[in-house]
Amino acid sequence: MEPLSKHIGICLYSGFVENKPRDLSTLIIAYPERGKSTEAKRFKAIGATEVQDLSSWGLLKKLARMLPKERAVFHHLIVPDLEKLASRSRRLKEELLSTIRILAEEGFTKSLVKYQWYDFPDRVTVGFILCTTPEDIGDRRSAFRSYSFLSRFIPFTYDFSDALKIDIMKFVEREDRLAKTRVYLKREEGAHVDCADAHKTELDKYVDAIAREIDAFSKRSSIPTLRGKQRKFGVRMKENLITYLKSLALYDGCTSVRRRHLEEFKELFHFMNFQFRDIDDVNVERADPVSRQPKKYRLIPKEGRGKRGTQ
Repeated sequence: MEPLSKHIGICLYSGFVENKPRDLSTLIIAYPERGKSTEAKRFKAIGATEVQDLSSWGLLKKLARMLPKERAVFHHLIVPDLEKLASRSRRLKEELLSTIRILAEEGFTKSLVKYQWYDFPDRVTVGFILCTTPEDIGDRRSAFRSYSFLSRFIPFTYDFSDALKIDIMKFVEREDRLAKTRVYLKREEGAHVDCADAHKTELDKYVDAIAREIDAFSKRSSIPTLRGKQRKFGVRMKENLITYLKSLALYDGCTSVRRRHLEEFKELFHFMNFQFRDIDDVNVERADPVSRQPKKYRLIPKEGRGKRGTQ
């Protein structure tokens, strides 16, 4: 689970990068019993809070009740399981996802929700660590599959190989497995992180690859004249991947991006798609993202056939 653990840590560390357009948000998708929620709940960091359930109104109310100095250091919400959200009505889902989308991008200064007026002295933005399953995210009719929502998140999907599943079943037999370990990110202060223009330019092919993945995975417009239009562009994702490189460097204890950080990013990029690759497949040959074509995604995840998503 090292790639997933490192990915979560890097996204959380974006809260300590000063020269960035926004805190990183990620959508982690894996089938049940793959440990994504357990891994996300292990992390503790200043400015990051774990929540089991949330609503649009409750989220803004929580932010409004924070003291200014608390909001100044608050940067991430960790949601280990979106199952409760998936069970709500479509209207409530779309309302919350809209709030998440705004908080993850331009942020709030003023808002009127449930007849309550929220006026923030400074623009409030928040990064999100969201964990869910293919079944909960639904098919292409799902509110989760909106391109405007997905384009704000770095996707991260994975699965277990058969060999790893056997090892996990053996691990379950051990009594020491019950010992819970926490990952404490002890950083308290922000830092300016430099990234050379050459590294930023090298990200272009990876930006395009993720944009193609999201475009293929997201739902189509209900307006006939727009269904066939190309939507991928990748400006927001380019900004996010530059921040990802800076966060990776800071996570490594550096204030400038070095070549080794770019190579480490390439390893993690192997999972930044919707292809559910084996997370323990460390010897896999990394394909050049320019030649990597996104899959033609089924309407129903492979483990959810027979239960057509209606999100």
